Amino acid sequence: MEVSEPGAPKIEIVEPRGKDTIEVPIKIYIRFIAEDGASIVVDTIRILYGWLGIDITERIREHAVITAKGIKADNAELPEGSHRITIKVADTKDRKAESTFRIRVASTPSTDIDALLNE
Repeated sequence: MEVSEPGAPKIEIVEPRGKDTIEVPIKIYIRFIAEDGASIVVDTIRILYGWLGIDITERIREHAVITAKGIKADNAELPEGSHRITIKVADTKDRKAESTFRIRVASTPSTDIDALLNE
């Protein structure tokens, strides 16, 4: 779900995309696209967790690269279960955008039996 005002930045969830359930480690890539000659203000980027909107931005900064172009984390670890994450950002014209996505993390990595038999 995306909420933004006219001309506001776009938030694109590149990874994980279109998967019902994912396994750890998780690759996360979120792209920010500024409009009309504006730039993303990095200090406005907020990452909120759950329906309470707990700010986990600083915790994520320890494990990911956060720039005006987006957020990238390889080998991210999340506990089993369903997770709701909201990303908020603003641009140099003070236009704000927000996008919420949900991911479900599998309890254990699935095993491809054919791959094991062919080792």
